[in-house]
Amino acid sequence: MIKISRIKLRKIQNFFRRFPKVLVKNMFLSYLGFLLVSFIIGFAIFYYYSLSAEQSFEISEEELLKFNRETYQKVLFEWQKKNERFLQIETKEYPNPFLGLTPR
Repeated sequence: MIKISRIKLRKIQNFFRRFPKVLVKNMFLSYLGFLLVSFIIGFAIFYYYSLSAEQSFEISEEELLKFNRETYQKVLFEWQKKNERFLQIETKEYPNPFLGLTPR
């Protein structure tokens, strides 16, 4: 029969009390350890999102070549509004802030 030992709360508390001291005493090794952990987490996130990006872009050729006239009209309307605002800027006259200044 397997004997199951009880988790001793004192050992866990002592470990967490000594852990910061051990990290400070071995600062360089701690830095390398944290750097390695961050690289592993970064690689895992990058790998996960690169796989999800490949799976989400599976579009058939029919959908890709289908022309949506409503979307085209919306984009064209937005471009026209931006162009009108841009042309209004050219006709607006701004006061010259340097005319009222006198040299000392």
